[in-house]
Amino acid sequence: MKRLFATLVLLAATVAAFAQPQSDFEPVLLPVSLAQAIPGAFGSVWATDFWLMAVGGNVTVGATELCGACSSQVLMGSNDTLHNSFGNFPDETPGELIYIKRDTAANARFNLRIRDLSRQSQTWGTEVPVVRESQFRTVAITLLGVPVDPRFRVTLRAYDPDVHQHASFRFDFRDMRTGAILASRTVAAAYEQSGHFAFPRVAACAQIGDLRAAVPEIASVESVRIEVVPADEATRFWSLASVTNNETQHVTLITPQQQP
Repeated sequence: MKRLFATLVLLAATVAAFAQPQSDFEPVLLPVSLAQAIPGAFGSVWATDFWLMAVGGNVTVGATELCGACSSQVLMGSNDTLHNSFGNFPDETPGELIYIKRDTAANARFNLRIRDLSRQSQTWGTEVPVVRESQFRTVAITLLGVPVDPRFRVTLRAYDPDVHQHASFRFDFRDMRTGAILASRTVAAAYEQSGHFAFPRVAACAQIGDLRAAVPEIASVESVRIEVVPADEATRFWSLASVTNNETQHVTLITPQQQP
């Protein structure tokens, strides 16, 4: 009985340590975050490099994993860094969430980069935006100048950082020059349980890969404008298009521009 009581006390203490109000933390989205290198098309091997640094003061990072030996927070002193301490595994939905204590969030600095290891002598890779909560949108996102060209492979993603179980997004494709609507697709966001309590580790994500194949109605134009809106459940979101050259594997990202 004493052993059972001690176990229950320890469990209660662990739960209490992790039951931090989500409102105390700012969710931050890493649109592409890889825990390990993964193979891609045309012999490419993709990896990400992520830095988090505290500048001008402390930064407190909330834990997204629940275990008896884990700390509920990571406290970073000024000039401390975390390097590649996060990342999705190959079978997980794209888009990782980390959480920064709001009263320290102004001190957090980020850099996220994706690169092809098979050609790493040719390029330093491409910087990927790290999306702060202030950049989450509640109205339509417009992605301009997305190419429709067989020399490139294009992937579209829309992320739900609040991780609703049944979120979906509508993608409207318009001729870049005339504005004529060419096609529309509604895509359910992949959802998986991860993290603990109110701190999910992986965002819900709707994805269209191989744009030309998935939306053949747009093949006759040079480029498109893509309007993205939540179709169900999601209230805050973010979206991007990645454009990868089939020969060089160079990645270009088309992202929402800051609105006035």
